[in-house]
Amino acid sequence: MTSADESETVHQTGETDSAEMQQQQQQHDAADNSERRRRTAVFVHGPVLTVRDRVFHALFYRLALIYARVVPHQLRRVVEFALLFEVHQSQQLLIYEL
Repeated sequence: MTSADESETVHQTGETDSAEMQQQQQQHDAADNSERRRRTAVFVHGPVLTVRDRVFHALFYRLALIYARVVPHQLRRVVEFALLFEVHQSQQLLIYEL
């Protein structure tokens, strides 16, 4: 084996090591980023908040469906118009006060 062959072998091995190191670094960075995202998601949207949101969502839909089935259409129209009118008047009052 000549010195040129030895330097070529070392050079190829160095490139392989470098490529392996880059791949390992990318895997480590990806794992680190996913762990950071998971921790941030749990911190921002904790498990208690998620359960509370689900319960509220289920109750909201259940009450909305009961309201739509039980209350007659004409009465619903009157109630919803009264609420809309009250909100509009409150908004006008706030605008007038500014």
